[in-house]
Amino acid sequence: RAEGERKRVYDSLRDLYDDIWIFGLKEIYEPLQGLPLDACVYPKMTYTGYLHRTVPQWGPPDQRPSEGPATPLLVTTGGGGDGAQLVSSVLGAYAAHGPDLPEATIVLGPFMPMEEREMFLHQANALKKLRLLTFDPRLESRLAEAQGVVAMGGYNTFCEILSFDRRAVILPRVEPRQEQLIRAQHASRLGLCRYLAPPPGTSPASPDHVAEAILNLSTQAPPSKAQVPGLLDGVKRVVQHFSAWMGPPDRMP
Repeated sequence: RAEGERKRVYDSLRDLYDDIWIFGLKEIYEPLQGLPLDACVYPKMTYTGYLHRTVPQWGPPDQRPSEGPATPLLVTTGGGGDGAQLVSSVLGAYAAHGPDLPEATIVLGPFMPMEEREMFLHQANALKKLRLLTFDPRLESRLAEAQGVVAMGGYNTFCEILSFDRRAVILPRVEPRQEQLIRAQHASRLGLCRYLAPPPGTSPASPDHVAEAILNLSTQAPPSKAQVPGLLDGVKRVVQHFSAWMGPPDRMP
């Protein structure tokens, strides 16, 4: 709230915008809830639904980038800049329960600090069933091929989990913002994923709890079973809104 007041966001929403499009669902995340907004702002708001993703087409097979075969489990931090807690949690689960867990690929992300990256690569060398990658140019394909996903639940990854209908466990960050936490809590309530409450600070989650969540992925319902109306209508609704603004084709420049 203080940041919004300092940057005069609330005045801008009132005075400068005719429409406010929120690429999500009100049932999952209300980004403006609890903010000191003028009453005139709320009628401007439209929740479009999330943005449906597709697997990129890489051309002939011999021209497609590859980082090895798919594994049953994919662990992704997104960009990786704040993914250390997630990776530590998964490594702890495999250290304690490795023989019971499926093979997994952990994509650290290109923005993970070098010291953390080297530490995790060293730790993973002592563990079986794990393959660590710094970056994977075909991450969407790997996610679509995985049987289960463990992620922090950032916006882009969340859209991919829904689009490819993957069973997922979300371990969200809680600092400096709670966007991922709020999204994971409400998505879990709707049956779209499983959510593990993160421990305070930067401590990894309980190895036992993480291992249990991974093992339960095989019987967890995929997101499509929740049948949430308009869940992935974002692209379609944005096109509709743009068309309404632009008018009939014969009026376009």
